[in-house]
Amino acid sequence: VKKPVIETNEPSIASVGEECVLTSELKDTALQNTLVSDYKRENSFYHSLVYQPSFEIIEGSDLVECSDGDFTHMLKASEKIIFKKAGTVKIRIMIIPGLRPT
Repeated sequence: VKKPVIETNEPSIASVGEECVLTSELKDTALQNTLVSDYKRENSFYHSLVYQPSFEIIEGSDLVECSDGDFTHMLKASEKIIFKKAGTVKIRIMIIPGLRPT
């Protein structure tokens, strides 16, 4: 049995002014990569097996600018990051489970 893994392309070194599209995908899972909107009712998910990749800058948020995030699919996400200043940026990449219906 394979364990699901989060596959990303986060850079280990980047230059000021450099732009990258950070991607994240949950792999080795039996879940299918469908549109998140297919599982939403208003602001919550109605299926308990919805997983949504999420990016969080936990250090150095003033050093980067994030835009053009694509979080429309269950198991994939991407976000454009532009490095504005020199320093250390730490990014947390998580898979957030969807909410059960209320």
